[in-house]
Amino acid sequence: MRRLVLSRKAVLATAAVLLIVVGLVLGLVGLVLGVAVNQQRMSFGGFDPHLMAIAAWIGQGALAVVFVVTGVLVALAAARDATAGTPTRVLLLIACVVDGVLAAALLALMGVGVFLVLLLLLALFVAAFLLLRDYPAPPADAPHSPTPAA
Repeated sequence: MRRLVLSRKAVLATAAVLLIVVGLVLGLVGLVLGVAVNQQRMSFGGFDPHLMAIAAWIGQGALAVVFVVTGVLVALAAARDATAGTPTRVLLLIACVVDGVLAAALLALMGVGVFLVLLLLLALFVAAFLLLRDYPAPPADAPHSPTPAA
């Protein structure tokens, strides 16, 4: 049982660190995209470039905050060796969905290598999601093995 606990902590700690790293990378990408749109005065469909830059900063910033907060909550669950509450599991599920959508989009844009990296991240996030569930304990008075009827 001790080995299972260490493995659970290791998976949750790794997922927490990677969630925080992904959040910071997404925030940096949003910052760079906003600056690029703002500096080049690009317009898409007649939209104001400054508003598009602000939208990129707000959207990617919010996404980065969700990933970082999820990483911190998963790290707290790993440190306490406890199950997570519903908000943590919902945020982790949102992170899984966003990672899967990014993987599918980047498969078309950047190739199989980036897709496989994001797929490995998705597998780790799903493993963390499953490890954070609260499984009910069997009743103490229940027999451990079924006895044949005589």
